[in-house]
Amino acid sequence: MFHNIMLGRYYPVRSKVHAMNPISKLLCIFIFIFTTFLSTTWQLNVFLLMLTFLFLLLTNIPIVHYFRTIKIVIPIYMILFIIGIIFHIPLLDSFFFMVKITLILFYFTMLTLTTPITEIVYGFEKILSFFNLFGLNVSAIALSITESIRFIPNMVDEGSRILTSAASRGIDYKHSNLITKLIILKSMGRTILSLSIKRSEDLRKAMALRLYHSNKRTNFRMNRWKIFDSYMIMMYALVLLLIIKKEILG
Repeated sequence: MFHNIMLGRYYPVRSKVHAMNPISKLLCIFIFIFTTFLSTTWQLNVFLLMLTFLFLLLTNIPIVHYFRTIKIVIPIYMILFIIGIIFHIPLLDSFFFMVKITLILFYFTMLTLTTPITEIVYGFEKILSFFNLFGLNVSAIALSITESIRFIPNMVDEGSRILTSAASRGIDYKHSNLITKLIILKSMGRTILSLSIKRSEDLRKAMALRLYHSNKRTNFRMNRWKIFDSYMIMMYALVLLLIIKKEILG
């Protein structure tokens, strides 16, 4: 159940997306998120869906890994569906809102699958460096953001360990009925949360000892800006401008 969720994990293969500068990857994600919330027609949503799958194919990571991540938002989809029925929201609008959530989730999964955690910190640091002028510790903010991203795989790992331990004591979660599964998850939920928080705290301390919270820390990777980075930024910016022209300017 848990080990199939890929959000927050790094998948080491060679691809153009892996080789991208972490700054350009983050900028592409931010532009895409803004674009998805501006698109209101089904034609634009279908276009963004096609654009997303093309980008995911460039990662050379099996698409099935991205779909496994959807498991964590299925309860959210169910809640949104119920809310839509209660407030008489058109079914098509609810569907495309769920599609937007899925696309954004795909992009964040792509970021973690193609970028080591240290490079994500580096990317956030550079993008938010402007706020250093206002006395903010951007390095600490970037570290907090990446710790939040790592919290999900930490919970997944702890949940897998607990289920494996329970299976060794004769508790068969995989072949249990729904009611039994809910009881098992409820009983181990607090344990998973406390262990995940402890593991995240250990990670935060380890990264703090390596001066990830300090603006004086340097990066051993070169992270050169390549032509492909510029190409991807321009492509996403162009898509955003086209949607602004269509949705806002008419």
